[in-house]
Amino acid sequence: MLWLSRNFKEAYNYVNGLDWNFKFWKNWYFQGELFLSNTKEINDSSLFKSTYQTYNGMIPEVIERTTNMKHTCTFLPNKKIIQTISLYDVSSIIYNYDGVFKELLIQLGFQIYMIGLTRFNLSYLAFNRERFRNVLFSGINRLEFNISSTPIKGVSFSVNGEGGKFIYLDLRKVE
Repeated sequence: MLWLSRNFKEAYNYVNGLDWNFKFWKNWYFQGELFLSNTKEINDSSLFKSTYQTYNGMIPEVIERTTNMKHTCTFLPNKKIIQTISLYDVSSIIYNYDGVFKELLIQLGFQIYMIGLTRFNLSYLAFNRERFRNVLFSGINRLEFNISSTPIKGVSFSVNGEGGKFIYLDLRKVE
């Protein structure tokens, strides 16, 4: 269970959370998280710098409400090279605090953990609708991959890549 609280003049952040991990049968687990957040934008710049970072390393983002869901199915093949194989899906829907739709995404993927602390991850952003500056973009699909390994103590490497459609988000004001 998680409960965080912060209340300053003109700024506040409350987070309630519950997570669980129940084991049933021999190798079956039911895991989940449920969190509720109520965040207000910090209006007093003397309280924090614009790049304020929380005690646990997160950089908070305000002005939106997010609902996330993730499902994972993990297989334990008990092989010498492959330790686990996981299939997963991630979905997220985001609205701003005025109730305006910002983004909806569905991502599918699989992950393989091997010996030598080696991990291979491949995912596909199958559905993505995003609003930027009141323009709704659809079909912003992408394929992403990551390979990381620590073959020997003190040596590690990682290779990342993605391809597909992207939205160029220019935050400068258009005149």
